[in-house]
This record gives sequence, C-alpha cells and structure tokens, in this order.
Amino acid sequence: MLCMQLYTRVETNANRIRKWRYNKLEVQYLEIINRSLEQIETGAELKGSDITDFINILGNGKKSYLLDLWIYYGVLKIRAVTSSIHSDEEKNTRKKRLVNYFSIQELYKTVYFNKRRYGDLNALIMLGELRDKKAIPFIAEYEKKFYENLNFYYGYNIVLAYAKLGDYEGFIKSYKISNIPNKVNDDSLYVYILNSYEGNKEKLIDYQIEALKSVKINQSILAIKYFESNKYEKVHEIILGKLKKSIDIYSVDNSNIRVLDMIMASIRYFQVVQSDEADQYILLLVDCPIWEVRVVVLNYLIKMDKSIVEGIYLEKIKDSNWYIRHNSAKALVKIGTSRDRLNMILNGNDKYAKEALEYAIEKRVGRYELG
Repeated sequence: MLCMQLYTRVETNANRIRKWRYNKLEVQYLEIINRSLEQIETGAELKGSDITDFINILGNGKKSYLLDLWIYYGVLKIRAVTSSIHSDEEKNTRKKRLVNYFSIQELYKTVYFNKRRYGDLNALIMLGELRDKKAIPFIAEYEKKFYENLNFYYGYNIVLAYAKLGDYEGFIKSYKISNIPNKVNDDSLYVYILNSYEGNKEKLIDYQIEALKSVKINQSILAIKYFESNKYEKVHEIILGKLKKSIDIYSVDNSNIRVLDMIMASIRYFQVVQSDEADQYILLLVDCPIWEVRVVVLNYLIKMDKSIVEGIYLEKIKDSNWYIRHNSAKALVKIGTSRDRLNMILNGNDKYAKEALEYAIEKRVGRYELG
C-alpha cells in the first residue's frame, strides 16, 4: 500500500539520527518516547521526571531531531492502535487520547512547515495519520499540487487523509477527482480508502448506493467491492440487476473489460451475501471463454449444493487452464467428493488433472481429508 512507505521513511530517518547525532546519553530517548506514548494511549498520567523533562524539551529548536522522532513514532503508535486486536470502542478511545494529545501540541503545524525536510508526500501522509481537523486547510494546499499535474500518489493520499480526518466534503470531492483510471491505481486501493473513512458511515453508504446505481461503470464496480468488503446485504437486489445486465451486455459484446470486472465483482459480492436467485445467473458463466471469470465462478459454486456442482468440478479438472484445474481440484476435495471418484482421476490418463488433485489432497483443503 502506498501509504506504507512512511514506515521506510521512519526507519531511514531514525537510523540516520542514531548514526549522526546520538551519543550514549541520547539513545535513552527512544525508550522514553515509547513509555510516554504508552501512557498517553492508556490514559495514564505521564509519570517520571525523565518523561516530563523530555516533553518539555520538545519545543527546543536545538532538539528538533527529538521532535521528529516524537512525531514519527507517534504516527506509528496511532497506526498500531488502529490495527490492534482491541474492540472497536477500545481502539477508538485509545486513538482519541493520542490524537487529542498531539492536537494540543499542534504537531500538524510542525509537520506541514517542515514538509521539505520530511518529504512532501510523507508530510501529507502524517497529516492524515495525526487526524487533527485543524490540518484540513493544509491538506487543501496539497490539492493544488495534484491539480497541477494529476500526480496519482498525491491524489490517493489526499483522499486517504480526508478519510482519516472524517471530513466528508473534502473526502467526496477529492475521491471523485483522484479516482482517474491509469496505470498506477486500482480498485483495491480505493476500497481501502472507503473502508478507512472515519466520519459518518451512513452518509458514505448513501453515497455509495448512488454510485452503485450510476451508469458510470467504474463507480459502480467500486461500490460493489465496498459493499462486498462489508457484507452489506441491503443492496443485493441492485447488484443482482447489475449482474443480469452485465451478462446481457457481455453476450453481445465481449470486448469490454470493465463489464467483465463488473461481473466478477458481483459474483464475489454474492459469495458473502446469500442470493439463491444469483445462482442461476452465475451458473451461466461456467463456460465463459475468459478464464479469470471461470475461476471466480468455480470459487463461488463451492457454496452451492454438492449435487449441482460436483459434476461441473469433475469436468473442469480436465480443463487446459492451470488455474481452472487446480481450483476444481481444491473444490472437489472441499465439497467431500467420494474416495472412489477421486481415485478415478488419480488412476486415470490425464496427468494434469492427476497433478492438480494430488496437490489439493496434499494441502488437505477444507473439511475433507484423505487418510
């Protein structure tokens, strides 16, 4: 993920600081930083004269490298809390403590006004991670850079920053503008952004429902993937309609790649949201000439009744495509195909089908395990 480049930057700067400017006395600050952040996160009062002394010297211009470390590790601490195993309520509470403390210190100003030292893109990333709404005007400044040359990396991280700040207007505006198909971006990045939004979720869902209904296929596909990632059931009728229409379009014109993407996104959605009606349409695609579609279909069929799909898998394990054979083999093992039927493949003349099944059995996929 693009925003993860911050980790590399942190380690690089930390190592440089250790190498160039640390002496034996200053190394202790790293331990103090960790203790301080832990106390802030848990809501404990900052204890220890070494901690209070450290906090007091952060404003000393001669110790700017310590402030850099404080910001870097503070950002990483917020990230660690956000992805921790705590309950959502506990994560939000811990994150809020850190965000509020850094807001009082006005760290967003330090980041923005030192963006050349940190690197423009890293500064933008950190402004989002700090989640201080007072930084919104500064993020708006970054939008000018994006408009000048439509740099995807800025566009992506501007949207992500607005998402973490929970600023709906900025988020929607930048989301619309930055989501321009090109060689760099892909749907998964924007689904990640949508799921990173920390503002009013209902407003975002309403916006995505409208995007789903849109005639703009890119927006509809992203909406389907967003709803799939959240197992959101209330839109299943709309998505079923999209699937039907896309199959009809494909039957007439199979050159539109995004129509295929719509079909595959819809199938994956119905893998996590049950719809008996979707089954009959997805079965129509078992022999689709596009192997990527056939793989998605085969993965979907596992959820259907064994009496319906076993024959399909027994046929597809002989397919000329490696992915089709191996997915069919895994499915046969997973749905509990009888030992006799599996032995017919293992003892047969199709060495490629045999190879796929042997691999699936060795991996012991799903609930069926051969002795």
